[in-house]
Amino acid sequence: MKINMCSKYRTRNGESVRILCLDRNHSKYPVIAMVGTKGEVHCYTSEGVIYINKEHRLDLIVISKYDSFKIDDKVRVRNGYESWKNRYFAGVDINDRPLAWYGGGTSFSANEKVRYNECELVKD
Repeated sequence: MKINMCSKYRTRNGESVRILCLDRNHSKYPVIAMVGTKGEVHCYTSEGVIYINKEHRLDLIVISKYDSFKIDDKVRVRNGYESWKNRYFAGVDINDRPLAWYGGGTSFSANEKVRYNECELVKD
């Protein structure tokens, strides 16, 4: 993942983030971000990590439009112009595309996940 000004981020431990700069004059840490409610400023690699080769609580994570979805939530999914299918949410892939359990199963009954282009929560 390469940090950009268009995406929204949070830290690995859930703090809010505001990207301030992507072109700081530093070969390893060109990104500057304000973190948390106190506005602490931190420098990051262009991939959004605070320490190279070590996971840290302040590493940047893209906020997905699916962050509020929970595994096994009831969803409707489709690819392109297909009709909507009722399924159960199974997470997102590395490209933030939604996944649903195969054949309408759940995490309890299915092992395989299917990738879709569109996904929305079903309101009960």
